[in-house]
Amino acid sequence: EYLRGEIFLQDLSSAYASFSLGVKEGERVLDMCSAPGAKTTHIAQLMRNKGEILAVDSSKTRVLSLIYNLARCGVRNCYVWIEDSRKLPSMIKSKFDRVLLDAPCTGEGVISKDRSRKLSRVEKDYSIMSSIQKELISSGLSLLKEGGILVYSTCSISPEENEEVISYALEKFQVEIIPLEFGERGLKSFMGRKYPREVTKCRRFYPHVHDTYGFFLAKLRLVKEVKT
Repeated sequence: EYLRGEIFLQDLSSAYASFSLGVKEGERVLDMCSAPGAKTTHIAQLMRNKGEILAVDSSKTRVLSLIYNLARCGVRNCYVWIEDSRKLPSMIKSKFDRVLLDAPCTGEGVISKDRSRKLSRVEKDYSIMSSIQKELISSGLSLLKEGGILVYSTCSISPEENEEVISYALEKFQVEIIPLEFGERGLKSFMGRKYPREVTKCRRFYPHVHDTYGFFLAKLRLVKEVKT
């Protein structure tokens, strides 16, 4: 069943990210950090292989896994590009209906699977990751059509990588957060830093509450298109 592409194992919270994107047949979709392809193949399934997916990843090694999984799952509406997604606005002029940004992160939420995450991280990693994530979300929003949807997710529960990034997007772009049904509300504040009230519409998943990995999810609608 796995080799026939009938199964792709992933955590429930991760699957909720691609499901929340709300893709429709015939749309143009960008997956900014796509390898190894769990969410990309899910999106293609939801689109019934109709429309267009651009799957981008900066890692040549991980892209090999992406290509394998696309072929295994019978995905026929996807183009693969090895590139840093932060550079895309200067390289792509046409806009997308929907963008998925499953951002690189510290991986705090998957310590139960990978214990090395707990021992290998230092404090400065959070500020480094937050900076990269802000650049990526800026890139993604710049590539959206007016009224388009961007879903931002991480497998981290660190506010620096989550509420902080969404607060940045609210400040820099004309966007609104769309409430999601499942998960705990986003944080109002953390260690003296207060976030906009709208950030509570984001969603958090905790291993001890939801029996998933630690995960963060935000669904944004672009109110006014960004001129590039």
